[in-house]
Amino acid sequence: MSAYFESLNRRAGKSSAPRLVEAQSPRKRSSAQVRRVTQTEMPKEYAALREKLLMATPEKPPRVLVFSGCTGGEGCTGIVREFGEALAASGLNVLLVDVDLRSPRRSEPSRAAGNDGSVETQLGRGRLTTVPMPMSPGGKERLLATGELAAWMDEQRKRGHDLIILDAPPLLRFAEATILGRLCDGVILVVRAEVTARESLVQAREQLQRAGVKIVGAVLRRSRSPVPGFLGRMVTLE
Repeated sequence: MSAYFESLNRRAGKSSAPRLVEAQSPRKRSSAQVRRVTQTEMPKEYAALREKLLMATPEKPPRVLVFSGCTGGEGCTGIVREFGEALAASGLNVLLVDVDLRSPRRSEPSRAAGNDGSVETQLGRGRLTTVPMPMSPGGKERLLATGELAAWMDEQRKRGHDLIILDAPPLLRFAEATILGRLCDGVILVVRAEVTARESLVQAREQLQRAGVKIVGAVLRRSRSPVPGFLGRMVTLE
């Protein structure tokens, strides 16, 4: 304990004032890497997200959800990956769909991938399967404009996954998130503090509402506390 806190506690010992202790600073995590979830206990932030999703749709728990940012740079892919791993580690069978049809990763398939490009990973008591969105011979426009995409989504539902989450590109730049939102239980917007403009978030909401897409909620990343750091390190004990 620092000398500053020791002096405060010596003063507190002469009166009825509560004692002050110095709280441990949380460990900093690299923002450039996606956290790998392998433990059976779900991280509290993702457990909270799961509970909020269930409360948002109490009449029918969501089975297929689209995650998308507004303009890019929100870290949507990292959120989707971590959430999928956390759910799988808790015992669910989760399908993660890479919706980005222009991703360069498609040209470099993994050796462990199946014929459809899927990769299956056992995590805790559950399983996470990642699969790319299929390409149509007629290109992206044909896939999105015809019934091919709807048929493919129906096929995924029938495979017995507890939850299907789709990692879609920014919805204000590309059409995938909005179109898929009509075929799924809803869209979750990924927002990043000091990156996502308020105007972009309003525009994204209006775009989804015009398309008749249900907005389930939003995930806010990298929010900062307005409380100064030196105050955040002090805890008052009764």
